[in-house]
Amino acid sequence: METILFFLIISMFFILTFLKFPRGVSFFLISMVSLLVVTHRIDISILVEGAFGYFDAVLTVLTAMMFIVAIEKSGLLKHIAEFLAERFSAKPRLLLLLTTILAMSGGMITGSSSASVLTTGAVAFPVFTSIGLNRKKAGILIAISSVLGMIAPPVNIQALVICEGVDMPYVGFTYPLLWLTIPTALIISLFIGGRDVRRPKTQKNITFNAKDLVLYIPLLLMIILSILDSYGLIQIGLPMIFFLSSIVAILSSGKKRDFFQISITALEQSLPVLAILVGVGMLIQVMTLSGVRGLIVANMLFFPYSFLFLTVGLGVPLFGAISSYGSASVLGIPFLLAFRGGNDVLIASAISLLAGIGDMLPPTALATTVSAQVVGLDSYTQIFKGSVPFLAAIGVFSVVSIIYSSRLSQFFANSWWLWGIVAIIFIFAVSIDIVYSKRK
Repeated sequence: METILFFLIISMFFILTFLKFPRGVSFFLISMVSLLVVTHRIDISILVEGAFGYFDAVLTVLTAMMFIVAIEKSGLLKHIAEFLAERFSAKPRLLLLLTTILAMSGGMITGSSSASVLTTGAVAFPVFTSIGLNRKKAGILIAISSVLGMIAPPVNIQALVICEGVDMPYVGFTYPLLWLTIPTALIISLFIGGRDVRRPKTQKNITFNAKDLVLYIPLLLMIILSILDSYGLIQIGLPMIFFLSSIVAILSSGKKRDFFQISITALEQSLPVLAILVGVGMLIQVMTLSGVRGLIVANMLFFPYSFLFLTVGLGVPLFGAISSYGSASVLGIPFLLAFRGGNDVLIASAISLLAGIGDMLPPTALATTVSAQVVGLDSYTQIFKGSVPFLAAIGVFSVVSIIYSSRLSQFFANSWWLWGIVAIIFIFAVSIDIVYSKRK
């Protein structure tokens, strides 16, 4: 019965995706049908209980979106982009790296690749084009940066889903996630645009004044509160951190911002992600009740390790093409349990990165589709084809991190190595800029 129900769930996923149902609605319908097959009735209490399974993640995404909308409305994101373009125009490769991090920041805050593309990715696009990137390369870089930003700390919903599924605290993920995302994004940005970049033709004279400094207060508050919370000096959680920072952003903007309107805008933009989280919670509850979840875990525990590595490297991203959050929940949790003996934090981090790759894969191709819209391309196909080599490299890197998780965890725990490698990448970029400027 469990095997039949498992294939029924997978079949419904593909059918509803082909029919272009919203993914949140798809999860809800699959949960309803599965529950009806198992219990021969629809017990609403089971679905409601499952809907609240990822309530922490729902609050985190909603408040994070409130924060990103608030600082976007205040003009902070635009000011950062213009300041970077003006200050580092003489070193275009350094500007390329800094703008890549800016493009990532939306995903780091919201935990959503599409939200990142539409906010910080859209802000970064004019900077990328001003230093010589065409629409295709800018779109590829924005899409990949947004996906990597979605996986980077502090908000990684895929990792949160995996942690809640195995009752593991979301603690100690900061540096493993930074290792997997920041150097990767910087190296990929140099591969994509390193040869094409040039000094911007037009430069604005951007200066800091008292009003501009006030705009940065909510960002600084968010960083300070996150650091204090991570060290246990305060314990208010990410949702409260983002909420307080949003309030400060609205107050410091110098304009009469309607808090209610900003909240509604944030809710509208985050609703697809919230619906997916609620739907995934329902499905996991039904899968647990029916024994399907236990079937998956039990079978994976007896797979040979070599087969497991191949399966996680291909299965998690391909399932993530339907939903990266669903992939993290349905496959990520049993895979984490199957890779016994390794470092759980690093394994969960790598699996979340594999799931995140799914946002760029068809049929949904969420990040690539939105990125194509932002850069003005008619189809996401060009962005997807140009991204394939980099996605393959990220997938191999993730699987290697899982295989050698015990050894790499000690290396990844050392923050000095991380910042040292990041510094080397920046020094390399600056050195190339200096060499090119001397030639001219």
